[in-house]
Amino acid sequence: MKEEMQFRPMDTESLTRLLADIRQKIGLERGVQPKVTGLKTQQDGSLKIVVPDRAEKGMCLGPGGRVIAQLAQELQKHVTVVAVEEQITRRHRMQATLARIEELQEELASSQVAFLNRLRAAIESRLEEEPIENIAPSPSPHPAVALSGGIDSCAAMVLLKEMGFHPIGLTVELEEEHETYRAARNVAQICKKLGCKQMIVAGPSELREVVRKTQAGRIHPCGNCHELILSRVIDISKEHGFETLVTGELLPTGRQSIILMGELLLVHLPAALSLTKYETQSLCKENGFELESTQFGCSLVRQAHTKGWRGIQPSVYRVLRETQANVLTSGQAIQYIRSILKTVFATHEDPMEK
Repeated sequence: MKEEMQFRPMDTESLTRLLADIRQKIGLERGVQPKVTGLKTQQDGSLKIVVPDRAEKGMCLGPGGRVIAQLAQELQKHVTVVAVEEQITRRHRMQATLARIEELQEELASSQVAFLNRLRAAIESRLEEEPIENIAPSPSPHPAVALSGGIDSCAAMVLLKEMGFHPIGLTVELEEEHETYRAARNVAQICKKLGCKQMIVAGPSELREVVRKTQAGRIHPCGNCHELILSRVIDISKEHGFETLVTGELLPTGRQSIILMGELLLVHLPAALSLTKYETQSLCKENGFELESTQFGCSLVRQAHTKGWRGIQPSVYRVLRETQANVLTSGQAIQYIRSILKTVFATHEDPMEK
């Protein structure tokens, strides 16, 4: 609240001039000075700046993020820059999700229809750039959530509460190489704070073989682990009579975010709402969850990174995919890639530490 009071109101023209002044002071004179076409103070107090396209966004960020860092310092606010083309893409993805909801209406159980109706309302709020809130509690059966204890699945739990549901956190026990102690702590904290039930189920026996092959340098574990864990969660959901299962996945957007698997409805909620990693992090933080966000992957993945390029490439590729999809910012991508390459820097001097 104090920061909000200190922030002087600005219009787009004033902010455009301020950016030009900052770039001039830093000595950045190449190209046309970037133009701000829109701005909005977000629910968390940060400022969102809208510029015409990706090139203008790059000018606002500056090399190494120097321009945006200086702007944030002067405004005493966290600042994000969004290109109009990114907004268009996000809206298109959410419209595709809405189309998928309509496709499925005739095939669903009544509780699944009720769930997707609330999802539709949440998407419509997002399209109007309004918060998802004040939705009455749902009388329908509550969904299960594949809850790993990470940022994105935590954000899915928070979103479901805001949508009026009382989700059940469904967690698969993993091998100790996956940092199960940390996941268990996070899961317990999330469910307790949100007032939700949790179910912990034994992991598939095949995970032990994934660990063995990873430690031998034969595979990268993520694809195998994801398939085994999701299959286990789906099976448990069906066994316990859940009609809707929600995940925290960010990438399968639009129509791919909602899948009907027999009688089970699988919804990748952050992807359905076209959320970014920054937004899932913010949701968690706003609700009192300080979860790790600087390291890529679990400890087993980090073991894979010590096995050479075969273990590193899939992780870097994942980061690049999420960056290309505008799920990650370039700054977040660099942070993750640097954590992936930490094993290389362990034996060679890290130039970033100079």
